[in-house]
Amino acid sequence: MPPTTVTNWFGDLVSNPAVVVEANSTDDIIAILRDPAQYPSPVRAVGSNHSTAPCGVAEGGTLIKMSKLNSILEITADTVTAQAGALYIDIAQELEKRG
Repeated sequence: MPPTTVTNWFGDLVSNPAVVVEANSTDDIIAILRDPAQYPSPVRAVGSNHSTAPCGVAEGGTLIKMSKLNSILEITADTVTAQAGALYIDIAQELEKRG
């Protein structure tokens, strides 16, 4: 099967990964990284794939979609801890609620 074509949000970065997989948990990510036969290198992870840099380009490799890992885990006085698929707008709205 030919590689899938994936572009970033702007459409100016193009990637042709052999495998595109959606992670639902950290256990999914661990399983992907432990199985290079099914999930070849390079392995890259993307959230909303909005980046303007080629950090999500996985030519012939594996692209992990992180959009379901979108929880805000903790907000303190000076830090936010969130999963890789969390959107900035969701974090901003949560911070706004907290003043």
